[in-house]
Amino acid sequence: MKDINLLLASKSDRASFDIRRGMKSAGTTVAVIVAAVALVTGALMFINYRSASEQTKLRARIEELSTVDVIKASIADKQEQLDTIAKVLGAADSASYAGTPVIAGINSALDENIFLTSLSISETGEINLTGKSGLRSEIAYFSQRLANTEGLSDVSIKSILATTAEGSTVETYDFNITVSVKGQAADEEG
Repeated sequence: MKDINLLLASKSDRASFDIRRGMKSAGTTVAVIVAAVALVTGALMFINYRSASEQTKLRARIEELSTVDVIKASIADKQEQLDTIAKVLGAADSASYAGTPVIAGINSALDENIFLTSLSISETGEINLTGKSGLRSEIAYFSQRLANTEGLSDVSIKSILATTAEGSTVETYDFNITVSVKGQAADEEG
């Protein structure tokens, strides 16, 4: 009987020993799984961080490129305006003497108190200047300087209107002046 009890005791020792061994194996497996999950999670977090960083860079680049598109559109608009002005000046230049020297003469007659809002040249060489000034006397001085400018004649102030901006007590003056080109007037008379 002793042998059977010994066999039973050794069998229970083996069973408990196998459970311990299985627990170690299970613990090791769980530790490996936890480490693998942590490694994968860390890798995914790193990839997410890099992705977010790249997205931020791409958004900044897109914003930068969108401002370039706005600038390109603005340049295209300005180019169209310059082309239109060149056509107008070309038409005026072919029918009159109102070329670059005349425009330079008008520009030299301007001072810091006169602001031109429009300048138009007719086919006959008559130049119409519309603008603003803070002082009425400056408009008179401007017309006198135009009359003394080489290549211009028949300076005439057509209108001066006092205006006051809404909510302001400061008066400004809108004016309209016509000028003839000297060479054109001589050609028409002769």
